[in-house]
Amino acid sequence: MPEEYSRNDLAAKYLQAMKVSLTGTLLKTPKVLPNVGNASLLQEMAYDEAKRVAGEDWPKFGLTMVGEHRLDNIHDLLKRIIQDDVPGDFVECGVWRGGASMYAKAVVEAYAPRSRRVHLVDSFEGLPKSTTPTPVDNDLWSRMDYLKVGKDDIADGFKKLGLLDGGVLFHKGFFRYSAARLRDELHVDHKGIALLRMDGDMYESTMDILYNLYDLVPASGCVIVDDWTIPECRRAIEEFRTRNKVHDEVVSIDDRAVFWCKSHAREIDQSWYNQFNASRKAE
Repeated sequence: MPEEYSRNDLAAKYLQAMKVSLTGTLLKTPKVLPNVGNASLLQEMAYDEAKRVAGEDWPKFGLTMVGEHRLDNIHDLLKRIIQDDVPGDFVECGVWRGGASMYAKAVVEAYAPRSRRVHLVDSFEGLPKSTTPTPVDNDLWSRMDYLKVGKDDIADGFKKLGLLDGGVLFHKGFFRYSAARLRDELHVDHKGIALLRMDGDMYESTMDILYNLYDLVPASGCVIVDDWTIPECRRAIEEFRTRNKVHDEVVSIDDRAVFWCKSHAREIDQSWYNQFNASRKAE
């Protein structure tokens, strides 16, 4: 068997094993129903393979809730980015238990070890409350304890999978602050973002990600939106794209998520975001 075929075949088997393990598909782990408050009181329900594969349930024990199709999307975009030598790192904003970032790290290690850093941007304390004078987001998100996962727990998951090294970086804080700090750090390091994955759920969080990080994505780099069907998130995306004349085609991944790849680099008008930030309460 040719060496190249053998290496690619092994990479495919490794990534398939990672995918079914991270989603909880392998052990058919049960799902839970979303609730506000104590995560230990969540109602548990039987495993539903179709929903798990599609990322339409909340796994009790899986490390990601994005499903297999959205992991396949990370794989396909990252592999193309690596093959085409698009410059930049992988950044995920909103990581929950870290499974999607773990999978991205596994893809990098399978095809081009140590060639890309993986950045996890999150409060690691759940979602924020709305900070605008007239709330644009529902504070229900901030009261869901199930969404609160500590950085040490996520790092331990990376470690147990053999993926924790100097190329995995954690950026703690609500996006208004953590994305801004990451922006500054990437500028200092002369780095960009080849693949930006957004899972912020909220209008404010989505704007914080886009206005701080979007212009660090080069031509041929891509942006994934996990929450396209959440009205507040979609509104933010559409307003941002209109305001900044972003016309790249929005491509569906599944019934919930989309992505687009940048045809060319474009400067972002920061004036709206500066005014928006000036009106917000401190978090």
